[in-house]
Amino acid sequence: MANSDQLPAKSVRLDKWLWAARFFKTRSMASDACQGEKIKRKGKALKPSASIKIGNHLQISNGGLVRDIEVTELIVKRVAASVAEASYIEHTPQDRIDAHREARAAANAHRPSGAGRPTKRDRREIESLKRSLDDLGYSDKLSG
Repeated sequence: MANSDQLPAKSVRLDKWLWAARFFKTRSMASDACQGEKIKRKGKALKPSASIKIGNHLQISNGGLVRDIEVTELIVKRVAASVAEASYIEHTPQDRIDAHREARAAANAHRPSGAGRPTKRDRREIESLKRSLDDLGYSDKLSG
């Protein structure tokens, strides 16, 4: 008789798949995202225990970027990034992904070490940048 671990799964818990496919660093982060209504299927928020199947389309909101993906393979254990990428098809437009990367890079830009406190002019430029990123919807990581 075959071991149940060797049989292909017909469905997998959502939080487990999100972690295994490397959308989140930990399973608890994936679970928190589900509870925070950041993971949706057909416009409806999903619970961490929701079952997903091959062919499901998911919207994953993570760090200000909403990714549209289609599940092509069910994985239950964390695998290499190249293998994880093969478990879904990305339907998010590349220009949206590039804009998000640029915004994150700009948000993470910092003053050189030893430059001292920002001047009034520097502070105004920083606030202006934050406002423009806010208008684009990237305020999640900038508050504080």
